[in-house]
Amino acid sequence: MRKRTISFLLAVLIPGWLTAPAWAQQRQDVVLSPVEVSLGITINAIFQDVNAAPACVELALPCTNAKPNQFGGFGLDLAVARTVSPNVAIVSDVSAFETEWNSSDSLRNHRSETTRVTSVLLGPRISTDFFYAGRDPEPGRFFGQLLLGAQASGGGTIRPTVLVGGGTDVLIPSGRSRGMMAGPLVDMTMRMALDYRLTPGAGRNFSGWRFTLGFVLGPHLRR
Repeated sequence: MRKRTISFLLAVLIPGWLTAPAWAQQRQDVVLSPVEVSLGITINAIFQDVNAAPACVELALPCTNAKPNQFGGFGLDLAVARTVSPNVAIVSDVSAFETEWNSSDSLRNHRSETTRVTSVLLGPRISTDFFYAGRDPEPGRFFGQLLLGAQASGGGTIRPTVLVGGGTDVLIPSGRSRGMMAGPLVDMTMRMALDYRLTPGAGRNFSGWRFTLGFVLGPHLRR
């Protein structure tokens, strides 16, 4: 199932992100920065719950939930991208999140277990040019990424991990930031991304979907 998910994202979604939609008009006044920095809040393990079937049966954990919770925990993600060309960047990504779950010991002590998961990843990001749709004054772009690295959790277990997915960026000019924390000539870019984290290995490996909402510093309008 996980291999099919990764294959679908690579073969179908990412090629679609490489070309702007036919109805979009290219934006020529967006200047890319040699380095982009993004900071976002993540929602991890969407629709996955180790205390609901079938995961609780596979992992021999208490099946305390009748159906999976909506997500496994909030986290933070910091990414630094080095621009190689207008459509290619090399990304280094560091993320961490905490997730709560129930074990037999925690139930006896009337509490939940808490596990922190951290990862360090590196890989290419391919994006479209910035474009605008119709009369929309805020240019945007689509991107896809494939990152490789390592993940550590709980008791110090380190596993190889792959992150594949993509999303969209919308550039918000400083004059339209409407109270956001931006200087008079600083344009902010809002980012929304959906990735699948694949971490092979037996036991609880924290594979699953990750949604990110954040801001990027780097792209700006030519002045």
